[in-house]
This record gives sequence, structure tokens and C-alpha cells, in this order.
Amino acid sequence: MLIDDTSICYFLYKKLKSMVQKWSSHEIQHKTCHLSRVSFAVWNSAAVYNVCCRRQVLLMDGRDMYILVIPAVLLVVFFVLFNTLYISAKIKEDENLVFYRDYACTRGTKIHVNVHGQVYEPETGSFVRAKIIEELQDMLDLSPETPAYHILEKRIQPFLRDHERGKKISVTCGGSTLHMKPTGADGHFYGKLTLSRNRVEKALKGNSIYYHPLNPGTEDRDMHGRSVLVGEKGISVISDIDDTIKISNVLDTKELLKNTFTSEFRVVPGMAGLYAGWAGRGAAFHYVSGSPWQLYRFITDFLDENGFPSGSVHLKKFRLTDRSSIRFLVGDQLEYKKKRIQNIIKDFPGRQFILSGDSGEQDPEVYAAIAMEFPQRIKAILIRNAGNLQSSKRIDDLKKTTPGISWHVFSSGNDLADTI
Repeated sequence: MLIDDTSICYFLYKKLKSMVQKWSSHEIQHKTCHLSRVSFAVWNSAAVYNVCCRRQVLLMDGRDMYILVIPAVLLVVFFVLFNTLYISAKIKEDENLVFYRDYACTRGTKIHVNVHGQVYEPETGSFVRAKIIEELQDMLDLSPETPAYHILEKRIQPFLRDHERGKKISVTCGGSTLHMKPTGADGHFYGKLTLSRNRVEKALKGNSIYYHPLNPGTEDRDMHGRSVLVGEKGISVISDIDDTIKISNVLDTKELLKNTFTSEFRVVPGMAGLYAGWAGRGAAFHYVSGSPWQLYRFITDFLDENGFPSGSVHLKKFRLTDRSSIRFLVGDQLEYKKKRIQNIIKDFPGRQFILSGDSGEQDPEVYAAIAMEFPQRIKAILIRNAGNLQSSKRIDDLKKTTPGISWHVFSSGNDLADTI
């Protein structure tokens, strides 16, 4: 069974595929045949070299030709270096740099700060975007004058961004600098800052460590990233999002599309207060979801506006124009989420974990597998009934594989007030 976000992206993928078959627009061809900046730089410089050489062949022969050929070669080298070193670092006016919330962990006297982000160019006038909006509008019976239509326009836009490959991002934090590998075809970049405790104090605000980009083109923009500092010991909550803390109705495709693209996000009753109470007693939070990164801003706005504790956010890659869309649709969802959770648990060997999810997806199976792998690290497993637990057999069978682990099935946060 496809999970909620897979269904959403599968819908978008099918629409794009049908449009490519129907329309032969110049814009689509341009986007799918994108030429990298480095390749363009080499081509541009080679053209200059070619023109210089041809003119000299007409005017000179023998050794005299080298007088202008050698400077031409040097000119080629200069153009290539300039394009690859400067332009690959510069963030243009029509490009955006976004940092995703991650976490920082302690190792002895050092703090390791995870840095993750993306570089992209917005596509506000995209032909494909207009067609997908048109398809969704017909499917969901939307009128352009309704608030739902305006929400749809905003939420579909991130799925059609032009991701920037080859950007070399550098950040500074507490007086230290990190230079990361160039962005991939999806525009994502990753890195890890290692700081001493006194340097961390300079960059720490609340429970987060803040860092700033050093790239040309970012000087006059309000750009910064942050990673939540998590202590070596204590309780951490790893929480799903859809139908765990946000109502999505994953079992009904039409309702799922409405709740994702045309409606204001709604909180599961009692969950924000429950999590805030745990955070007040020292719990740390990691939000791990199968939702695509394109929904990141809307998800973090939902978390902040409803008073959920600040925490790291871990979503899944999806891009309409490359193989990540296929991996998103047919990949093993259990293994995807399991790997993310494993990495978090391994980064905090001194902490215990509460795993919070729902029955609409594979959360019970994922969490059972994690509990079997880390039996001494899992304090409790919480599963919200998304409407498909007509009997207790599914959960009872999983309980048998995880002896000693406390399981709780709930409908709202109020059901968990006295359980943890």
C-alpha cells in the first residue's frame, strides 16, 4: 500500500508525464535539458579560443602564431576557473538558499553541528505548474475565487523549482568556517561543523545553534540556518507528522489531497500541548516523516504556529524531473524511515527514545523493527489510530516481537496524558 505522501507525489508524477506527452513546450524541453554552468563556461571559453586561433591562422604562420595562441589558452583557463570557483559559489538574485532544521550532538568536548540545505530558483510562471493546478482544480472542484485555490497555488510551487547543481556553499558559526561539497542535481548540500564548547556559546540562542552563509550574493539577505542542540542524556521523541500530529486522512486519497494542497493544516487535538509539556520537562524532538522536502516550509510553519516544540525535521527527497521521483514511489518506505531513525539513535548513545506515529502508514512496523534493534533505548511506542485499527491484532502481534516495550494506542493527545 502506498503511504500518504507517496500517493500525492505519484499523482503529480503522472500529471507531469501526461503533460510531457501531450505538449511539446519549449519551457519543458529547456528544464529537462538543463546545461550545467561549468559545461557552459568551458564551451564559452573554447569559442573565444577558437575565434582567436582562426584569425591568427589567416595572418600568421610558423612560430609567430604561438604569440597569440598561448595567451588564448591562458584566457581559456582563466574563464574556466572564474566560472567554476566564483559563479559556483555566488547565489544569484533569482536564486534562493534555504537551510533545513537539523540537530547538533555532543562528543566529549566537541559539538557536532549538522548543516543541511538547498539552492533553487523559484518558478512562478511555470507552464507545468499551471497545468497541474488546472488538473487539481478540476479534480477537487475548486473555483479561482476561493481561499482553497490560493492555498493550492502556493503549495504546488515548490514542486516545480529549478534546483541548482554545482553550488559550493560555505557557512560560518561561532568563528569557525565550513566549506561543503557542491550541490547535487537536486540542489541539496550537507556538512558538519565541529565546534568547541566556548565557540558554541557565541552561536547559541535558546536551544539552537545558528550559522550564516558566506557565499557572494547573500550579504544583504536575511539568511541563516539553525540546528537544535540536544544533550548527551535524557528523553528524545521521534515523531511522525501526517495523522500523528497533523490531520491528513491518509486512507482517503481525495481528502488527503485536500488536506495537503487546499486546506489549512489542522492539528490532532491535544498533541501540541502534550509535546510542549514533555519539552518543558527536558525532552528533545525529531520530526521524521515521509513527506517530501517541498512541503518543508508549510510543515515548519504548522509546527511553530501551533506551539509544537522546536526540533530537527527530516523529510524525503522527491523531484518530478529525475529518478528520485521513481525511488520515492517504489522505494521501501519502511527502510527509508528506519534508516533515518537509526542514524538519530546512534548519534545519541546516552538518550532514551519515545517513538510516536500512526496506524495509517507503516509506523507500527518501523517502530517494532527499531525496538528490536535497540531494546534498551526505546522507552515507549505510541500509535494513533488513523481509522484502520478495527481490531487490536496488528498491534498485539507487534507487541510480541518487542517484549518489555510499552505500547499505547491513542486517538488524541489527551489519551496520553498519564501514560508517560
